[in-house]
Amino acid sequence: MCCSVGFARSLGLALLPLALCCIVANLLLLFPMGEITYIQQDRLASYIWYFGGLGGGGGTDAVSCCGIYHSGEM
Repeated sequence: MCCSVGFARSLGLALLPLALCCIVANLLLLFPMGEITYIQQDRLASYIWYFGGLGGGGGTDAVSCCGIYHSGEM
């Protein structure tokens, strides 16, 4: 089932800020309290080093948002 053009465009625009918030939140995990000493002392969890939130949460969301938005042009 297809959705309307207006719905696809509004969904794409609504999801894009959420994807950007996800990217920013996961970047903030790399620098707790704005310091780089945690990175230098290797005190970060392994989950943060896998960049699952950046790639999975932010990157793929941003790509899918653009795809949804541009599918509304057809």
